[in-house]
Amino acid sequence: MWMAAPAAAQEADGAATQSDEIIVTARRTNERLQDVPIAVTAISGQALEARGLGAVTDLQQVAPNLQFTPGQGGNSGAIAPFIRGVGENDFIITSDPAVGTYIDGVYVARTFGAAAELLDVERIEVLRGPQGSLFGKNTVGGAISIVSRMPGDVTEVEGDVRYGSYNDFRVRARVATPLGGGFSFGLSGLGQWGDGWQQVPSGDNLGNRNVISGRAVLRYADGPFEAIAQVDGLHRRQNSAAHNMLAFTPTFFSTLQSTFLAPCCTVPNRIDRTDSTPELNRDDADAVNGSLTLSYDLGAAQIKSITAYRWVHAQFGRDGDASSTINYAGDFHNE
Repeated sequence: MWMAAPAAAQEADGAATQSDEIIVTARRTNERLQDVPIAVTAISGQALEARGLGAVTDLQQVAPNLQFTPGQGGNSGAIAPFIRGVGENDFIITSDPAVGTYIDGVYVARTFGAAAELLDVERIEVLRGPQGSLFGKNTVGGAISIVSRMPGDVTEVEGDVRYGSYNDFRVRARVATPLGGGFSFGLSGLGQWGDGWQQVPSGDNLGNRNVISGRAVLRYADGPFEAIAQVDGLHRRQNSAAHNMLAFTPTFFSTLQSTFLAPCCTVPNRIDRTDSTPELNRDDADAVNGSLTLSYDLGAAQIKSITAYRWVHAQFGRDGDASSTINYAGDFHNE
């Protein structure tokens, strides 16, 4: 289930009844959605699966005032969220986003490599409006909080396989089981493969994808104390779809031309199916994330410590004008 609009005026629909409340952490504490005095949209993982929404960027279909713009430089693996028109379209390492993204309380400082498929999600909260008082910097437009499912006292096994046009193949699996003594373990994985849908003279197909991701979590719960250690990884190799230039600033491209051996802007017909070399419109990324969350419930208050590490290596290129010149290319390494 999912609910939208200002939280103070929310009403349950369908299966959302008084006995089936939605609990969110929009204010860094567990609260009923209807009690949160801010504009927040909460979407459960089951609701996302029921609607066939598998990527972070699909949230714009169910969350009001949220929009994702394509990553610049050919890096479609970079997310550029805008909430109420406030956001940052540039994903480079020296630029900070205006909408903060959090995964299990861990801030995703750089957006390249973050546009991965959703894996093992319990719920997603989209907070609209400035959130700096609770979430800190880079949340002037709002915040997106992704909460993962945790293993518990019940063994769970699930999975699904999907197949679509252009040999689009997706397989997902998850297992969670208690280990005894307060420990439980969860393991999930996702694989996606698909042929491209735009043929170019080089013989390659743009729009293909080859993505493998996985997550492992170890949880210990004993009364008021809880410890969660988790690690996840992403391996993506794909050629993003061809770019269509709608307009350009002559002064800007004249500056670019001095950098390259060939003229920078030569726009032929069928620009949406034009590519220069097999290396262009490349969108590759490898990422490893690890975190340790310790919490202790004191009753009237809770003490929580989150320690995390994120490593990302992304390579991308873009043919923005359909000429034989690489307009933009990058190799980012971030920790």
